[in-house]
Amino acid sequence: MSDNEIQALRTELQALTERCTQLERDNAHLHDLASASLPLLGLFQTTSTWSPFQSPEVKAICENLAEQEHARLIINARLSGYEIGNWVVGPMIGLIASAFLSFAAPFPYLLLFAACAWCVYAHSIPRMRKMRHRVREILCETDFAKQQGYTPSALSLESFPWSKTG
Repeated sequence: MSDNEIQALRTELQALTERCTQLERDNAHLHDLASASLPLLGLFQTTSTWSPFQSPEVKAICENLAEQEHARLIINARLSGYEIGNWVVGPMIGLIASAFLSFAAPFPYLLLFAACAWCVYAHSIPRMRKMRHRVREILCETDFAKQQGYTPSALSLESFPWSKTG
């Protein structure tokens, strides 16, 4: 990839991020996170909505996204990643440190390890559910989803080939 192509991609990505920021101004918490994530623009960010186990409904919605809807979905994904990184890194450092320290005095540090693991689990699950519900809401607010009658409570985000329910 040439330097001109990389610069063109960065310029396009920056313009897309600026449009997303304008769309999210009404959501203060998302806007704050978006402004914090703007310096993270780089070569490795994607605007793809593809997922290996995407449900047929989500695939249809993503194939029919308008530019602004697509931008809103992408900025939400970036903000979710930023948020996950913030609240997972600290406890993971505690888990790793307690695992290494458990060799010196096993029992107290194993208890610390178990406590850190439980905190990560207890803290992560409700947040992940909230993020998944937000994705459902964003997808169901699209014009195509409204025409098809999709609702956040009924929309399945993924479909696994080995599951019987699909």
